Amino acid sequence: MSSLLRSLPLLALLLLALSCVDAGGDSGRDTAHAAIVDNEPAAAGGTPMNVVCTTAMIAEMASAIGGEHVNVQLIIPAGSDSHAFVASAADRQAMAAATLVFANGLGLEAGLAPELEQARQSGRLVELTRDIDNDRLLTSSAYGGQPDPHVWLNVELWRKAADTLRNALLEQEPALDGYFATRYADYYMDLMQLDTRLLDLGSSLTDSQRVLVTNLHGSNYLASTQRFELMALTTGDIAELDKPQKLEGLADYLVERKVPSVFLDGNVPAERIAALQDACRKRGLKLANTTGLNLDGPPDAQTTFHESLLTDMRSIVTALGADLTLLDKVWQEEDAQ
Repeated sequence: MSSLLRSLPLLALLLLALSCVDAGGDSGRDTAHAAIVDNEPAAAGGTPMNVVCTTAMIAEMASAIGGEHVNVQLIIPAGSDSHAFVASAADRQAMAAATLVFANGLGLEAGLAPELEQARQSGRLVELTRDIDNDRLLTSSAYGGQPDPHVWLNVELWRKAADTLRNALLEQEPALDGYFATRYADYYMDLMQLDTRLLDLGSSLTDSQRVLVTNLHGSNYLASTQRFELMALTTGDIAELDKPQKLEGLADYLVERKVPSVFLDGNVPAERIAALQDACRKRGLKLANTTGLNLDGPPDAQTTFHESLLTDMRSIVTALGADLTLLDKVWQEEDAQ
């Protein structure tokens, strides 16, 4: 069980992080609910720039890299539906007044489309997916064959998003190059550790255990990085489980692959899950449904992106039969150093 962090010294990681920074970048709700992410007081003589971030993960990134030189306002609260969220009057005012508006892009924030278009026209919108190569973006039937916006489930792509954010801040404040670079390196190292530990968790599964059956958005990115065999169930697939032939076919697949758990969210009617479990039970397989995953991002303001994704991956591999006893000991030794 190798670990990237155990094979690279700290200085090498810092140099790697700094070398990955691009030289530049592309230039009832009327009450205020846009959350302000606390940072340290601004340095003497400096005025922090006001930046608006659509999602909690982006706000966390902006605070980590911008530090005391940014005032960060969050539009979509943690745990909310990024696709359906609609701006209030207070949100629109905050977005209009911001120096920069950081968004995920690729249609994730569909409900904020009018406000994001205004920010684009004024040159203040920074979509963090804009610098990711198109061939790294995965398409999804849930998005009509267009790129799936849930790129953070591939942490390597999220590191590219961090490059884009850092470059956008630097364009506004070139004199803070060293400050942003140092904080970027720290954030980059955190993402490196996260990526390594996610891969360690995935490595705890045998090849035959790497079967992911889910209707969760973005699971294709997770499956590609973890070498899962993915059965991504769409809304239409779930509806067709009412048909005996479809239900029996899925049950046959699960039994053949000895899948101990599926991962279906609360949008799937309980009676369909029960029917699937019953069909598997008749074939000799006890099927669980693991819920509570937060692949769309941290579930609350107290949980970081790192914590949320690591917890989700741990839940997935445990439900699929992994024994994490040895890995936990290794991590405890690492954390104690």
